[in-house]
Amino acid sequence: MNIVYNWHVTEKCNFTCKYCFAHWNHQQEIWKDEARVYSMLKAMKNAEHSGPLSIQLPPHTLSTRVNFAGGEPLLLGKSLIGFACKSQEMGMKTSMITNGMLLIKFKEVAKYMDMIGISIDSFCDETNEKIGRLSKSGRTLRKPELKNVIEILKKENSNLRIKFNIVVNKYNYQEKIVSSLLELKPIKIKIFKELPFGSNSNGINEEMFQFFLKNNSTTQTELYIEDNSDMTHSYLMIDPLGRFFQNGNNYDYKYSEPIHKVGFEEALSSIEFNANKYFDRYATGV
Repeated sequence: MNIVYNWHVTEKCNFTCKYCFAHWNHQQEIWKDEARVYSMLKAMKNAEHSGPLSIQLPPHTLSTRVNFAGGEPLLLGKSLIGFACKSQEMGMKTSMITNGMLLIKFKEVAKYMDMIGISIDSFCDETNEKIGRLSKSGRTLRKPELKNVIEILKKENSNLRIKFNIVVNKYNYQEKIVSSLLELKPIKIKIFKELPFGSNSNGINEEMFQFFLKNNSTTQTELYIEDNSDMTHSYLMIDPLGRFFQNGNNYDYKYSEPIHKVGFEEALSSIEFNANKYFDRYATGV
């Protein structure tokens, strides 16, 4: 079983999604300090053998995966590629969540990734514009371009696994998109209910979420569905400052002290984390 750390390496992004919860409003992101980053990555690896997660499973059953998220992690360019390479050298698995717009520019990253998750909410330009899923120049990731991106990544790394993430929100809940994504042969598709946060404190209602699920049901592959309650206190998340964090309420986060200041175990033990919910998810490969 993997211990998966979702490290939000930066809050900077080339999209402006209205539902985005990755906002910290600070500039001191630790990715700029390689020594600090490598120390944190080493602590992640060491946690396989000691700490609050390792004691809950039999010895030698854990491995570690670093999931690079954002913002948009590919805005770090060569630095991100270096961190992924270092993570694999340390014996960890690697993955990334990206909006996909920079994958061709930094296609080399595929060599150092076990899995890449691409966030796709719609193939409709109008819907993506309403959500904010487009670049400053107005570009969106259409299906033919996405197919081309995946083909290029697979040439870099034939063992690379691709998954898709969909956030169901008030702009796309009436659309059918899963069948189109299945044509691109992902290993899985994760469907999230929009998480209320900050100025977007209402999210969507359950009726809208269930409408999307019914419209996009399939027998071709298993869909991984996460409601708001599934996401709360069940992810190991690290912010751009190197702090563990969890959702405190709809308006703010609860943070640990920075890992490099207080140490890995103390930082992790200071936040709310539901290990049972966590292991239930990753025991099924989600």
